Amino acid sequence: MSTSLHFSQTPLNPEVNDSASSSGAESMMKSQETDLAPGGRRGDWTEVIVVVVEDSPLNRNILIRSFKKVEATIGGADWTFSQFETVEQAQPYIRLIHEACGRVIICLDENMGSRGGVLTGTQCTRWLLNELNFRGIIISTSGDPDAGRSHLALGAHCAWSKPYPLVVTMLEDLRAAAKACGWHSSVEERRC
Repeated sequence: MSTSLHFSQTPLNPEVNDSASSSGAESMMKSQETDLAPGGRRGDWTEVIVVVVEDSPLNRNILIRSFKKVEATIGGADWTFSQFETVEQAQPYIRLIHEACGRVIICLDENMGSRGGVLTGTQCTRWLLNELNFRGIIISTSGDPDAGRSHLALGAHCAWSKPYPLVVTMLEDLRAAAKACGWHSSVEERRC
């Protein structure tokens, strides 16, 4: 299992991240386009569901915008993006999609008390892995590096501290996480 923890000094500003990712990094992404999908098949990245559980509307929007760039870069299709302010709000939806689809990416903040959440991202990671036997990708998106390390220790695939990494780094982490989840070998039979 790949475990990544990124502590970027890039400002939390989508315009800064956009311009950085569209410069020299763009050509690097284009050159990796065909091998980003597990097994080199771009079609393996269709019908992915991305769930962002984060109390900050700005951070939710930044993550979804970045995932849309990932989708476009690797030739994915029919990705669904859902966002929730708390774990409690997300749990019924996660339970539903987990039973219906194998290609799910869940991004978890740690503390969502500002929106009335009681459960933390760490508790959600435990719930996903111990109770649901979740087979998708779990990404810690907490601004607290210790929370990111806790998520990784529990079984999350990577931790993206705030500010979030550039799209190039996201692509590398997602490729490794997809391989760890076995998407490269069983994605066709687990189609939604």
